[in-house]
Amino acid sequence: MKRRLQVLALCAAALLAVRTMAQDNAGTGGGGDASGQSSGSTDNSGASSTGGQSTNGGATGGTPMPAGGARDQNGGGTGAMPGTGDLFAPAPEATGEGSTIAPAPAPSAPPWEVTPVPGTTPAPSPAASPAAAAAGTQGAAQAAPVTLTLPGGYGGIPAKSFTLGQGRLAKPPVTFSVTVSQGYDDNIFSADSHIEPAPTPVPQPTPPLEERLIGFRISPPSPPTPIFQTFRPKAAPTPSVATPQQLGVVGSPVSTLSLGMQVQSGTPRTVLVMDASLGAQDYWNQPGQQVDYTGSLSLSFVHRLTPRATLSISVDAVYQKTPDFALINAPTNNGSGGDYLNGTAAVNLTYQWTERISTVTTYSLNANLLETDASNNLYENTIGTQFRCTVSARNTVTAELREAAGEYPSDSAANTTSTFYLLGLDTSFSPRLRNTISGGIESQSFSSGGESQTLPYMESATTLDLPRGAALTWTNRYGAEESGSPDQTVSSYRTALSYSQPLSTKLTAFVSLAYNDLQYTDTSNSAGSYTQKQLQASLSLEYAISPRFSLSLSYTYNQLITNEVNASYHRDQIFLGGTYMFR
Repeated sequence: MKRRLQVLALCAAALLAVRTMAQDNAGTGGGGDASGQSSGSTDNSGASSTGGQSTNGGATGGTPMPAGGARDQNGGGTGAMPGTGDLFAPAPEATGEGSTIAPAPAPSAPPWEVTPVPGTTPAPSPAASPAAAAAGTQGAAQAAPVTLTLPGGYGGIPAKSFTLGQGRLAKPPVTFSVTVSQGYDDNIFSADSHIEPAPTPVPQPTPPLEERLIGFRISPPSPPTPIFQTFRPKAAPTPSVATPQQLGVVGSPVSTLSLGMQVQSGTPRTVLVMDASLGAQDYWNQPGQQVDYTGSLSLSFVHRLTPRATLSISVDAVYQKTPDFALINAPTNNGSGGDYLNGTAAVNLTYQWTERISTVTTYSLNANLLETDASNNLYENTIGTQFRCTVSARNTVTAELREAAGEYPSDSAANTTSTFYLLGLDTSFSPRLRNTISGGIESQSFSSGGESQTLPYMESATTLDLPRGAALTWTNRYGAEESGSPDQTVSSYRTALSYSQPLSTKLTAFVSLAYNDLQYTDTSNSAGSYTQKQLQASLSLEYAISPRFSLSLSYTYNQLITNEVNASYHRDQIFLGGTYMFR
């Protein structure tokens, strides 16, 4: 009995010694230190002591994990120690043959930045493994995603933001599409349905007989005698009234085929997004050439040159015949005048001078080229610099100076020069609602010395991101426009609204409205002045049958109201089509 008591006493002493050693080791790895770090707390490096999981995905604790300890889903240990859990757990594995276990570093520095103790081999830290490092990098990227911004364009075009891994940049790098549709256009020539007949010319009366001296008869010694001839003067031609060619209202079924390509690529420094399409429209009842060709290009490119400087390029161009009231300087009543090319390209250089001060320098080219009327071809060059000062977390004040030059290659007398002096405010009401507005004075003059005008100028853009992926954009512009004649000036107000709303996981609705009010003033003859009110509305539904195939139904209404003779019209277009996407 005495021997048994001695064995029990020895076992108790050994157990107490093991427990004491375990507590000493635990105090070395996770106990409080002079910097105030206590057991289980996290240091500045994101690694914690015993019992916790570090934010970078690595194992916790300053000692290597025993073979019998539990493992988390990242492969790191839970920090179980011999003596604190299973007393019969195997001893910790050495890091190498004949090596010893180094004491844990102080929690004020990450394990991989600590110099090993001479003569020892430090335990491998799970936080330093490539998998853990990648997990930590991924977590940081999710916390602060990389976003590159394309500045807004002239005329109230809103800015665009591209976030890596989201939206367009989450799609495959290159995709292609084929779209086939069938529809009906009830006024393919944009003709006035209420044509006013030309006034009937009044014929000139028949002129009376007249006598004309044709010579003299000489009979000496008598004086010369005059000789007269009687004749009837030719009647004056009946005057005619010149009227534009009117083909009348013609409706026609329309078959369309288009090929599209989408490109999207993004890195932390560069973003490229492009949409391009080529198509053909077959008008069944169109006299002459029945097929019209179309094309479009939309490109956004942003490249961060340095941490302070960013270069961006944007291009938007369309080639078509149908008037589009959302395009500035484009034909509004093209009739049978053929196709036209309307496009805008801009290059921006943004530089962040200080935390609050930045500048955006922009060069923009807008061109409108007509296929059958080259005399009205227009090139408009604009260059300007905007100074931006962030006055609060939500507001940025802007001041801008622009210089624009409109050039008509076939009529230099119609060339113009415009100067803009603008002040503005960019406001972020919330992460979903943003607004930019600029206002000031625009001074326009003709190079030939024609009538100049100074007008107030305003442009604004409002964007709203709604729940479930819905989005709204509203733009406004008031100012002068190109007229094409030194005897005519144009002032306009333009507003456009676009809205998209997912109705279900597969059905999405799109609505767009555009309204323009233009005042044409004839400086040489007040009777030649007129107004135009333009309205364009469209509604479309898109249903995704599968990730690759979708159906669409669209309706577009155009109306032009003017006091010009035989120039007002309205036009309805409806199409049903399908789109197939592939790579």
